[in-house]
This record gives sequence, structure tokens and C-alpha cells, in this order.
Amino acid sequence: ILNDDAAPNPLANFDSSSVTVSEGDGSLTAMLTFSETTTVESTIEITASGTATLGTDYTYDSSTTSPVTITVPVGTNSLSFDIDITDDSDTEEDETIIFDLTAVTGGLEIGNSTPQFTVTITDNDEIAAFSYQESFETVTADISEVGYQTLLINQTLPEGNVIKYINRADTFPVINDPSQLTANGLQIFYNISSDGEGVIDNMIVTPVLEATGDFKVSYDVSYVTGKAKNIADVTFYWSETYDGSGNFDSAQWNELETVTANSLDAEGVERTGWSRREFNITTTSNFYLAIRINQTMSASNDVVQWRWDNLQAQQQ
Repeated sequence: ILNDDAAPNPLANFDSSSVTVSEGDGSLTAMLTFSETTTVESTIEITASGTATLGTDYTYDSSTTSPVTITVPVGTNSLSFDIDITDDSDTEEDETIIFDLTAVTGGLEIGNSTPQFTVTITDNDEIAAFSYQESFETVTADISEVGYQTLLINQTLPEGNVIKYINRADTFPVINDPSQLTANGLQIFYNISSDGEGVIDNMIVTPVLEATGDFKVSYDVSYVTGKAKNIADVTFYWSETYDGSGNFDSAQWNELETVTANSLDAEGVERTGWSRREFNITTTSNFYLAIRINQTMSASNDVVQWRWDNLQAQQQ
């Protein structure tokens, strides 16, 4: 008895369903297997998708377009194609390439065991630690130029009496060498001869700092008016919940410290001298830093002058 049944069509599958590679590995080989040896020349179409970008993050079978059609010679029971990974310098999340068998000719059939193959590419570039430094060296007129906000809190004096940018030679500490002086920084100066008695109470807020983790945050501060008249409280804050609205809500802010002319003097900081104040914080979302000054201006406390510079946040 002669068997006149046709041989079954070969089923095409990937030899595995997934693999993880480093961006620095350069290339890998994807393998296809057939359930039977091919008896006629065939073709198989492979389509690429996923979060990785074809032509930028990778190529396959030397192609920058999808799909790719590969010829399968007679007598084949497996074949392979190369995937070349681009090793760039970008810091990225993991990316995926998904290969699907999408069409066949020549009597092949797409198998149902592993017709899809996923490549996960892990980044090999070290994520640089977040670093924020603002020394106001690029400001020409107003701190809004570098993304700062000014908030009036309980201030009764006119809104022009706030912390402002000034340029004054040899006044402010250089950010990476506080023993040297530069011309750019922040100041508040008020004398009741300008707008009378009342309350100074305003705050400057950094742009949103888009990073999380452990940080060392700092600022430089100097009191200019002597202790007899200078009764201001200067408070350094940070917040993960401030919404950028320009409105002050004490529940949104974490106080790091409040200093006065007397407290700085007790530390040995002389009038017009500088003190760099450093703190450690841990954040779980984007955050802000802020400096607030509050003083009631009266006949006995008729002048106030403070200076600030070099707000920093360094990821640890």
C-alpha cells in the first residue's frame, strides 16, 4: 500500500519567546525553526513593533523598515536573522522589540507555539545624578527669568517690597568657591521712610525640580542690617505638594530652618558675612525650594536688609 497523503506543511516558530539584552551587547541572533524540512522555496514575513524605534535603536536583517521578508531555501529546518542594537549615550528606560511572524508562502504555516519573539533592551548608560544650581548669574532684571515665583503671604506693605535680584560688584559668594565674590544675587531692602510702617512677608520659590530621592539642599544667606533693628525671620522650605499656583498654603511646605540676625551672630556670622546652610531631604516626587522673610516694620525697627544666593539641590 502506497501512502499518497501529502506531507504536512512545515510550521514556523521562533525557538524562544523572549530575551533580554544590554544596549551595549551590540547584536543578537533570532532563530526560527520549522516542524518539517522545507521541500520548496518559501518566504516568511517578519514584522517588528514595540517601544524601541526601528532605524534608531535597532535594525533587523540589515533593514530599517518593517516588515522584512526572508527567503527560505529548499531543505531548510531552521534559519536565523541578526538584530543590531544601537549603543547610544541617551539615558533611557527599558525598550522592547516585538517580532511577529505575519505571512508565509511556499507551503509554510505560522505555528502557534512561539510565533512572537520579544527582545527587551536594557540601558547601559549611567543615570547622571540630578543637580540644581542657581547663582542668578544669567539674570538681567528679574528672577522670573530663571523660573522663580514671588509669593506675598501676610504682607501689608506694597508688593514692590520683596526679595529681588540685584547686581552689585563683589557682594555675593561664588557658588563653587564661597571665598570669592561676584556681583549677582538676591536682596531685600526696606526703610519705613519709603512706604511707612507695616509687614514684610514674602517668599521666593524655585522652579519645580523634577527628580526624586535623597538630596542635599542649600542656600547662602547674609544679614546686612544690624541686630538692633533687624528682627526678621528668614525661613527655608521645601515642598512636594505646592501646586505652582502662586498662593501660599503653610500645609504644603516643610520648614527646614528659620534664622535671624541674632541666631547667625550667635554662630559667629558677622554682619554682611555669608553662611551656607545645608540640609538633607528625601523626596518621592518633584519638589520646590523656597525662602521666606517676615518682619514687622515700625519706628523702632525701621530698616531691614538681607541678601541670598546660590540655591542648590544635589542628588546623593
